[in-house]
Amino acid sequence: MNPSDYLDLLAKSRHLCFLKKKENPRSVSVAISALGKQYVCGNIESYNHMLDITSEHAVLILAMNSGDPYIKEVITLLDTEGAIGQSRLQVNPLIIKVLVDHYIRTGTKIAYSVYSREGKKLIDIPDVWNYLPGYQPEMLDLDFIKSQKPASDKVEYQGEPLEKILKECAIRGMDRAMLAANQGTRYGAAVLTDKGNIYFAGQYGSFEHRLNVHAEMAAFVCALANDDRNITHLGLVSDKFRDEPVSACGCCRQFYSEIIQRTGRDIEYFLFALDTDEFSTYSQEEYLPGKWSSIKAKK
Repeated sequence: MNPSDYLDLLAKSRHLCFLKKKENPRSVSVAISALGKQYVCGNIESYNHMLDITSEHAVLILAMNSGDPYIKEVITLLDTEGAIGQSRLQVNPLIIKVLVDHYIRTGTKIAYSVYSREGKKLIDIPDVWNYLPGYQPEMLDLDFIKSQKPASDKVEYQGEPLEKILKECAIRGMDRAMLAANQGTRYGAAVLTDKGNIYFAGQYGSFEHRLNVHAEMAAFVCALANDDRNITHLGLVSDKFRDEPVSACGCCRQFYSEIIQRTGRDIEYFLFALDTDEFSTYSQEEYLPGKWSSIKAKK
């Protein structure tokens, strides 16, 4: 595909954003792998901004959870205007850091470009490794990257017992976690949507931890990329919790609370022990009472 074809693809994928307000600026990215596969997703906004996920980060998550981590190029389409838009556009160093961190784990150089909705190239970085000379970490040799093979990140729900299929899929997601070392705690999550699809993912780790995307969030990214955002159930496992049910952190509870507020669909949590049949279930209200939102409730 030439650049104009990618821009057409991105323009048609603007709906794959998850915004606080429909009029907010949209960012949509495509990651192109060494195998020629394409992964497309929009940005995800949180009410408190701390849980925002950029579209560039999202497409790397999609690639990893599809067993295809060797990304060679990321292209972004910005749909912005006015004072917060193109006239004040700057290269986001956090995005470059995420891309560099991906590169040092796969060894595949990444080009990064950003276009306006009119098709004007705003940013052109042939190799992110050379863009931040003060940030060039040591290359890593990771066995789990080498063992990845392309595979789907979803299955269709066929009416199996939820505690069985959600755990099985969450374990499959755990095996695709993007860690910062060969050894580390793995989490895996699976989400069931009202369309009858189950998406699964592992966490996408960051070296300084602040930019981690937890498995629960990554599973939602996989659902969003398929425009299948109405989550009804979530399953979670971890190799750290083998004999007792795992617990979701407060950030992920808040993240899914915001999904419920925007989709209007309740979500039930299934929290599993990895090596036993023990599990716990919670409603969202039980798991995070007194939800917080920056959107003032209508009286």
